[in-house]
Amino acid sequence: MRHLVIVARDRPELFENLTRRLPSSPSLQVVMDRRHTAPATARTPERRGTDEDAPALWVQGFIIVRAGE
Repeated sequence: MRHLVIVARDRPELFENLTRRLPSSPSLQVVMDRRHTAPATARTPERRGTDEDAPALWVQGFIIVRAGE
């Protein structure tokens, strides 16, 4: 099973920290978020439910997801 640690684009220092601290492994990869979306505060209520991962990225700066193989 493979996991991705996705780091918010506005948190480059967190990305660098995680890439240094997490072990290098084929089953775990740290990547920057490449989506081009508006922040949660700028979203309309009808769009909120379409992007489940976004709140964690904005609040915590990262999210861990299981990647398909």
